[in-house]
Amino acid sequence: MKRVPWVLCAALGLGLGPAPSSLGQGLDDVLLEVDDLYAETRYYEALDRAAEACDDFPSSAAARSLLGRILFKVARFEEARAVFEEAVALDPYEFWAHYGLGLYHLTDGEPERAIDEFLIARDLWPEHELPHLMLARACETLDRYADAATWMETAIGVIEQSGRDPAPSLGSERDRIAFLADRRPYRVAPGFERTTVAMEAGRPVVTVGLGGQETGRFLLDTVGARAMVAHPDVIRGAPGERMATLDDAGPGIRASRLMLLDRIQIGEMAVEDVPCLVTERFFLGGVDGVIGLPLLRRFAWSFDFERGEVTVRDPRLDTGWESQFGRERVVSKFYPGGPVMVPAVFCEERPAVLILDTGSDALSLDHGFFEREVESLLLLEWHEEVAARDSPHGAHPILDVNVPSVSMEGRIILEDVRARTYAREGVQRRVGVAAPGLVGLTLLRPWIVDLDFLHHTVTLWKRA
Repeated sequence: MKRVPWVLCAALGLGLGPAPSSLGQGLDDVLLEVDDLYAETRYYEALDRAAEACDDFPSSAAARSLLGRILFKVARFEEARAVFEEAVALDPYEFWAHYGLGLYHLTDGEPERAIDEFLIARDLWPEHELPHLMLARACETLDRYADAATWMETAIGVIEQSGRDPAPSLGSERDRIAFLADRRPYRVAPGFERTTVAMEAGRPVVTVGLGGQETGRFLLDTVGARAMVAHPDVIRGAPGERMATLDDAGPGIRASRLMLLDRIQIGEMAVEDVPCLVTERFFLGGVDGVIGLPLLRRFAWSFDFERGEVTVRDPRLDTGWESQFGRERVVSKFYPGGPVMVPAVFCEERPAVLILDTGSDALSLDHGFFEREVESLLLLEWHEEVAARDSPHGAHPILDVNVPSVSMEGRIILEDVRARTYAREGVQRRVGVAAPGLVGLTLLRPWIVDLDFLHHTVTLWKRA
């Protein structure tokens, strides 16, 4: 039976077919065509085809929902919201429009409004698991763990009733949320505003206190971890509450157990009751574990690679932090709960979506995307075939190339940067979703990179 992956289902929602109401046969064919284009990472061909569908079917709410879903996937959130609202105006019973508005409000830091839209979508199509999954996500954002566990259980039941096998990670998510339902995790001491700690040799790796005398070296992760993950050797003496084994907790994290650490310490920030996945099969080497930055979802993390520092701050209380910077900045939104994905443009001409990756110091591209969108722009720029060997992504590299520029929100953020192309399957295995590429955060060294998980914004600052 077909399995439904948690990350793809919860974050994206394409590739699962139209709602059973409004699609005519012609538009149904377009939906399948767009789905195929997106599955092949031909994102902007899919976007153009979806826009054509709106012209071909001007009175169709489903056509606009289709366009909105692609816009959302390529991180053009405000455009997606406007299109979803047009779809609702055309047909208040359009499932994907309400579902898309729920995603938008969740991205915009308004989980209560997201819940309202997901509930409408659930009522319109109760046999679809996505509204239930996203209701679980939104409730967890509000610390309503008991409600989140109920919605996750309902989603798994919906999948099973349809004759499919839920992905093992869904069961692990249910167990994790249920474990937290009677607790109050992630408690930070009142009044905390800001702390700054040193990074290791330019990498976003920091020392974390684990309670008592235990400490560990943890990578601050923007890609694969939605929680704290640790090797059992470093966590062995840390005080906390143990839990049963989880079969599958996400990409590269298997045969793990969940425990609730009494306390972790990052600089002057102390966090109590922190869920931690403990596993020997760790997907990033050289460190004792990772801390998924969405874990502490009310905080902002600022990386200053020139000074070798990470600043953790509460954006609700720390109002003076930005005063040290000039007006020169680039701001973009990202979708919460998954990898930090931002819209970008290659060579001032080819749009894409890039994942900001703290676990890498390189620019990595899906080779299929590179061949279709970027290679023709490089003219006589340097290319070199790479001998087949395993990489940190678990994929075979194909080419080393020189990319003249990468822009974000109309501003060049990288110039004359070396990139490596990889087979799509390995890159997807690393991050859990398909994307045109990943950019290692250390490549952005001239900028201070601020990731605000309360407002879901990426800001690149230049010093005054």
